[in-house]
Amino acid sequence: MTTTKLVCIVWATVALAGCAAKPPVASGGSAGTRSFVTTQKDCPDSFTKGPLNACQGPQCLTAVNVVWDGNACQLVVGAQTIQMDKTNRGAFLSWWLPTGSTWEFREESSRFALPINFTDQNAPGLRDQFSQRMVVGNGRRVMIKNENTNGRKYEYQLRVFKVGGGPNDFIDSLDPAIQNDF
Repeated sequence: MTTTKLVCIVWATVALAGCAAKPPVASGGSAGTRSFVTTQKDCPDSFTKGPLNACQGPQCLTAVNVVWDGNACQLVVGAQTIQMDKTNRGAFLSWWLPTGSTWEFREESSRFALPINFTDQNAPGLRDQFSQRMVVGNGRRVMIKNENTNGRKYEYQLRVFKVGGGPNDFIDSLDPAIQNDF
């Protein structure tokens, strides 16, 4: 009887140790449902983000990078909120990855695999506000036109894929926003 108990204790200890040793899962909106694993080698860069980016010209550039947070790669957007001046209509918002990044934006046919996805697909005016989404620069940049005709805040996610990776090798950003009519 004691041998059986000892074997069960050893087996349970090994099983629990195996669970604790699993590598981290990439972050993002789908991390709990995917098994894409990242290591520090996948995202060694550091990056400083700011809370705001006031956009007043015809092109609004926002840097994006993939960084290591100690557990997994995180997709970080340079400005948590892009503020659109109310007189700035028809500007192109542009998010770009640094040269040499091992991540890319992809043009995908599925709504759920787009490089930019608005969190609330039923937000008032969404379809009229944003158009001409495109991936350019060999996957280094994604752009979208903002008509900026209302004062709404639109939360979105960006999605980047591992260069050379499969369709499930992606990371989503953590809900930045575009504030129109600032």
